[in-house]
Amino acid sequence: MSQPDLNSLPASWSWATLDDLGIWGGGGTPSKARPEFWTKGKYPWVSSKDMKTFEITDTEDHITSQAIGQSATNLYPAGTVLVVTRSGILRHSLPVAVSCAPVTINQDIKALKPHSGICPKYVAYALRSAAQHILHQCVKDGTTVQSVEFETLKRYQIPVAPTKEQARICDALDEILSDLDSGVDALKNAETKLERYRASVLKAAVEGDLTSEWRKAHTNAEPASVCLRNILMERHRIWEEEQLRKFEESGRNPPANWRTRYKEPQGPDVTDLPQLPSGWCWASLSQLCCRISDGTHQPPEFVESGVPFIFVQHIVSGRIDFDGTRFISEETFAELTRNRPIELGDVLYSAVGSYGVAVLVDTDRRFSFQRHIAHLKPVPGYSSELMTLFLNSPFCLTQAHKKARGVAQKTVTLGDLANFVLPVPCGGESASIVDKVQEALSNADAVSDQIHQDRTRLHALKGAILGHAFRGELVSQDPTDEPASELLKRIAAERATKAVKSRTRRQHKPVKRRKQMQLA
Repeated sequence: MSQPDLNSLPASWSWATLDDLGIWGGGGTPSKARPEFWTKGKYPWVSSKDMKTFEITDTEDHITSQAIGQSATNLYPAGTVLVVTRSGILRHSLPVAVSCAPVTINQDIKALKPHSGICPKYVAYALRSAAQHILHQCVKDGTTVQSVEFETLKRYQIPVAPTKEQARICDALDEILSDLDSGVDALKNAETKLERYRASVLKAAVEGDLTSEWRKAHTNAEPASVCLRNILMERHRIWEEEQLRKFEESGRNPPANWRTRYKEPQGPDVTDLPQLPSGWCWASLSQLCCRISDGTHQPPEFVESGVPFIFVQHIVSGRIDFDGTRFISEETFAELTRNRPIELGDVLYSAVGSYGVAVLVDTDRRFSFQRHIAHLKPVPGYSSELMTLFLNSPFCLTQAHKKARGVAQKTVTLGDLANFVLPVPCGGESASIVDKVQEALSNADAVSDQIHQDRTRLHALKGAILGHAFRGELVSQDPTDEPASELLKRIAAERATKAVKSRTRRQHKPVKRRKQMQLA
């Protein structure tokens, strides 16, 4: 690691490695098979999930004094700096905290007990300020998670202010960052309310409340039962057309009874379903779709460039996101979509893992996708935009939660998806529902974008303030303060004295002689 510019700090400041500033230690996890280690434990046991706050006063888990004595963990006093050194989160952030009470830690965290004259909060704030540089310098990729190279971390240098100035900096940061955190919390609350608003809009759409005035103005609209009958007739016609195309492509004549092979889709079980507006009816998703299928079950061979191949993560944002996709060749694309082409107006649905998100195919850009994504082809006569909105509603998400199977990765099977129940509005009402929902959600998206911009600005402002603090620009310097260089000399001298005493004790410690074994 390169030596920092000594001229970039105030005259009373100095650079020092983290190892110069205190005593480092680690931790461990007491055996879960030993209930006496955990039952009625009074000592907080810090793991990565507890490192979401800057000051740790308590933890989710607690251990007993017996666990401390018989495991790899250690008890650290209040005022210890804690740093996560092994976690997947190290890809983008470095969790740092200060203990406000005696704590123990697990093996994924390192602890620094600062020497006298070094403020724990000051060190923690400095680590937060330098987090991205530390991640770049000290983090190595692991097979499953990333980890900080501990020896490199100990050699990392931070700027050290005089002791009294450290306290002034921490007081100023406490006040400023607390105000900024309050702003971030307010924006998070606004985002939560916005999500509830989106859900309420979709709920009102499913229940018909959004278009109650439309129905009053269109009392002669075609009943949904007639619309559904026409949809089913169109579905049957499309099936016959598809069968004839297949016979023609194969060069075979259709058998006499080929039309009898058509299976009428199963209607919905309307038991316990909520009451619909007058003129509406229920339908199963299989009744409303020409086809319900999924993507390829075999991982394709990927190439450097070509046709995008998308995964579930590319649709869970509510749109088809082509950023970061992998690619397949033209030949592979043609093979995968030969019998199941992807067309404008189709609907994709995340069915595995992050299930329950529907997106409309509103682009003519070619792509293919994995089997964790369901592919729906709505029957002409039932709006694909309406189907997308309804599938994203709390009503359909509840159905997905009830149907999802598995443990590690919850899955909504194609068979279960086909039995989803959706409302069918009166003729002509679908367009009004879509317009009203899209207008409401568009306004919500505009507010969401503004919230995102505000959060980005607050995050940048926090970084800028921390930068000012550790360049000596946040609070004024007091010429009467003892320079940091003198503080560091005193710390070094005290460490050297303790090291000599420790060696002396080891040298004078009586050596137990082993008993000589008697030869037979």
